[in-house]
Amino acid sequence: MKKLFFAALAMTFLLGACKNENRTAAADNSTEPVASTEPVDPTKLEMFDSVAHAKEMIKRQKETEANLITPENFESKGQPGAIMVAGVATTSSEKNAALQSAVKAFLSSKGTTVETTNGSYGYNLVDLNGDGVKDALVYLVSTAFCNDEKCTLLVATGEAGDKFKVHSMIKGLSTPVLVSATTTKGWADIVTQLFDEKRTAISVKLTFDGSKYPDSPAASNVKPLEKAVKASGYLMNASTSGLNLAN
Repeated sequence: MKKLFFAALAMTFLLGACKNENRTAAADNSTEPVASTEPVDPTKLEMFDSVAHAKEMIKRQKETEANLITPENFESKGQPGAIMVAGVATTSSEKNAALQSAVKAFLSSKGTTVETTNGSYGYNLVDLNGDGVKDALVYLVSTAFCNDEKCTLLVATGEAGDKFKVHSMIKGLSTPVLVSATTTKGWADIVTQLFDEKRTAISVKLTFDGSKYPDSPAASNVKPLEKAVKASGYLMNASTSGLNLAN
């Protein structure tokens, strides 16, 4: 009887040992991290340097501001050919008899008789040569002066006594007409865009040669803008003004 008791006790001990071994093996195969029981050494902790961080943020902010394109640094930092339009002035709707007379005289000298069918126009007055007297940009919009939505621009000098004298006729010019802040030989440059066969826009500058502007934005002496320029726009649209040279 004693032999059976000790045999059963030995078997119970062996089974218990096997279970403990299985639990240990399962714990070894677990992927859960085991918390360290070692004490933390505060001298080895990586400290957050708030002063250095603040200085780095200020540095990055200054670098960002230095690279911003603003109205003040647009001409020096803008992409070549970029145009910053300060504002767009709409066509004047007020009849100007002196300007109308000057335009009709100029067209007559070119062999064109003004009639109701070809007399539609719009205009803006702006000092182009810096003499304090308003000059005129006149946009002729009848089919006689337009082709493929590109029309004809006349530029007239403002003279004493509210008179005008046309000196330039630019054909094939799209709207809006842009007057640059840059000048050539005392007159503001006129800026516009041309489109190639792929409809890619190319900004060009029409410059005064001492007597007149180029006859076309596609003329050989008209070059793409090599730098960014500031400009003011003039929306020439006779349909909004209802002006006609023949009236």
